[in-house]
Amino acid sequence: MSALPPNIQARRTIEDRAAQLGAKRTKIQARLAANTQAMVELLGEARGAGIPLEQLAALLGVSRQTLFNWRELADKSSPGA
Repeated sequence: MSALPPNIQARRTIEDRAAQLGAKRTKIQARLAANTQAMVELLGEARGAGIPLEQLAALLGVSRQTLFNWRELADKSSPGA
C-alpha cells in the first residue's frame, strides 16, 4: 500500500486532532451542565439556610447576577410555578 501524499496526510492529521478536540469539548460541556445544575440545586438549599447571595456567588465563583438568573429559571421551571 502506498503512503498518502503529504498534503492529504497533513489534512488527515488536522482532522483527527479536530475530532478529538470536539469530543473532548462535548464531554466538558456535559460536565459543565451537570455542575451548573448542582449549583442551581444548592442555591435553593443556601436560600433556606439564609446564606447571602453575595457570599454564595463568591464561593461558587459566579456573579450575583448569575445566581439571580438561575433562581428565576429554577422558580419558573418548578412545578406549580
